[in-house]
Amino acid sequence: CPMSNTLTVATYNQGLVSHGLDQIIESCGLSRDEVFLLLSVQRGSSGNAELQFIELIEHLTVLVGRSSAARSDWLRTTNLDLGHTPLSLIKAPGGLEHVRDYLAGQRYRC
Repeated sequence: CPMSNTLTVATYNQGLVSHGLDQIIESCGLSRDEVFLLLSVQRGSSGNAELQFIELIEHLTVLVGRSSAARSDWLRTTNLDLGHTPLSLIKAPGGLEHVRDYLAGQRYRC
């Protein structure tokens, strides 16, 4: 049945995103509640908020390393280019995409 195959693939993909998100939450110095609150704000934005958050953390890891303290510090410290803390921007609608794009630009600028 094509519909059941579609549901199976969607369920599998959602499981992968959820598993990846759980690993990232543990490694970036944020609480699970904090991350889910951030993602709930982004629901109306374009794209998949969970995947955008995973991409943001991947870019951040390339720039600051695997240390959860370094990632947490970067997210919570005012960024002069962004004009705010990245975490405060991510809490605003559209902010997740903005910070992700900023990190991608920094990553590929090097």
